[in-house]
Amino acid sequence: MIAPIQTTQLKSIVTFPAIRLLARIIAVLIPIQVGAATFIVTDTRDTTNVTSLRGAITVANAVGGTNVLVLTNGVYRLSIVGIDEDSGFTGDLDITNGNLAIFGSFTSQITIDATDLGDRVFQVFSNVQLTLSNLVITGGAAPGGYYGYKF
Repeated sequence: MIAPIQTTQLKSIVTFPAIRLLARIIAVLIPIQVGAATFIVTDTRDTTNVTSLRGAITVANAVGGTNVLVLTNGVYRLSIVGIDEDSGFTGDLDITNGNLAIFGSFTSQITIDATDLGDRVFQVFSNVQLTLSNLVITGGAAPGGYYGYKF
């Protein structure tokens, strides 16, 4: 498994000025705790690779604590079909552990699109916090009558 980017490594990895500025803003707004990680999500494909949205969320769930995802590229289409699964490998994005913040880049519009998924976009478990900022969320069609998310 690829280890998440530690906050101390962020400065050397982020080269785009706008993304670097966003990372600084996040560091000020969200107190980073020991064990927290920042993920720069560049792969818009729906995979379990840590550089994709689903993969970064899966690793953040495993790490726990307070984690930050920064989405940098256009439209993140969720396409791995599978409802009523709570590990996050298929269907909706399961937020199962800790406090997670997902931020869209300030340089372009960032969209999470679940139109073809046949499931809600997020499932946020109890005692978990999800913060979304600068994102367009679209397309969730949840089974059981929920509206794109389930708490």
